[in-house]
Amino acid sequence: MEEHKLRYLQSFLERKEEKSVETYILSSEKLEHTARKRHAGHVNVETDEFLELMLLDGCLIVEFVRKTSELGPDDEDDPIFSVDWVRVQICRNLMLLENQLPYFIVTELYNTTKDPMHKEPFMNRLVLTLSSMFPKLCPVSAFSFANESHEIKHLLH
Repeated sequence: MEEHKLRYLQSFLERKEEKSVETYILSSEKLEHTARKRHAGHVNVETDEFLELMLLDGCLIVEFVRKTSELGPDDEDDPIFSVDWVRVQICRNLMLLENQLPYFIVTELYNTTKDPMHKEPFMNRLVLTLSSMFPKLCPVSAFSFANESHEIKHLLH
């Protein structure tokens, strides 16, 4: 999974035409205290490791959701999309409470790379991704599309 996380980080940076993660690390440092308080599980790691975790996991989620909603399941160039069980496993992991990143981290990453013409909030894309993977378990009708100005603690909240 670490290989996929690094690839998706690279994809995230390319979307912004950047080569370095330094900007994101520096801005994440300011959010560390709040992120630790809002993380669904207790995170007992040093600052550098915590920031790396937030960035890698956040970019994986953002890029995975974006690719699922934009490219569909037939992206042969992406190893995650070439085998069905990998996508399903990622979606399952997204729905585990102990894996929950603070929602504001994920939306900040999403918002820094979204096309200004697209007004669609990240939550809508996430819901559509999960419902496409698990149509019976997560039908779109089961979700209430919350106003993103309402505080959402993590993806399962």
